[in-house]
Amino acid sequence: MKITAVDIGGSHITVAAVEMENRQCAAESVSRQMVDSRNPAAALLDGWAAAIGRCAEMNDTGQIAIAMPGPFDYDAGVSYIKDQSKFDALYGINVKEALAERLSIPASNILMDNDASCFLRGHYFAGCLGADENVLGLTLGTGFGSVIRSREEYSSPEYWSVPFGASIADDYFSSRWLLKEYALSGREVLQSVRELALKEEGREVFQRFGAQLASFVAAAAPEVDTILLGGNIARAFHLFGEPLMQGLARQGHKYRFQISTLGEDAMLLGAAAMYAPVSVH
Repeated sequence: MKITAVDIGGSHITVAAVEMENRQCAAESVSRQMVDSRNPAAALLDGWAAAIGRCAEMNDTGQIAIAMPGPFDYDAGVSYIKDQSKFDALYGINVKEALAERLSIPASNILMDNDASCFLRGHYFAGCLGADENVLGLTLGTGFGSVIRSREEYSSPEYWSVPFGASIADDYFSSRWLLKEYALSGREVLQSVRELALKEEGREVFQRFGAQLASFVAAAAPEVDTILLGGNIARAFHLFGEPLMQGLARQGHKYRFQISTLGEDAMLLGAAAMYAPVSVH
């Protein structure tokens, strides 16, 4: 059995056919394309439907699983994303029904969930985390995603919206903050965290990022054993990990840190796992 799994991010859409028996993405089915999240609603939905439809047709799958950022009513399929520099045009639109109409399938054939939840669920589904391990999953990228799995139950602390500094956490624990802080120092404007990670002058920015994240996590004090980090920023853990762990230790908190090795497959596997037996959720 295969499921067409979809990861929708602030700058891309990735689709793949997930083979449910071996819990892997069929390598030849993976397709990724860039998306301008500021596009009008029709352009976004048409583009997404085209990418999903190609994968579903090539792999003969009629069930769709989508990992999508929030805020979003995932059961109903309605987007409530606004003021995040992405997908403003979709506010109030039933994305599930719009995609189902374009794909000529029942809306019931589409399941949707928060991208952070899919990220964490994918690691359990792939066997990267112990079944009884209590974990906080943080995705650090264009936004700040968070999800906790404790006693086999998932919950979203919605850390992105928690007041922090002069605004909210999402403004501090995302690529926007890193690139803005680097540019504020009078240096050139960079386009990606990857560029910043290669700059010797960027180390101090990453260190401040780690110290700030330690302060935030310590205040939240999640009751978990492990913190799983994913997203583009997590790849620079060697630059911010030390101040993060030291900052937590100074405040009496000790967690095991694990960096995702699944990459984007985590979102895809976690989305597809919505169709798996309840025991793997």
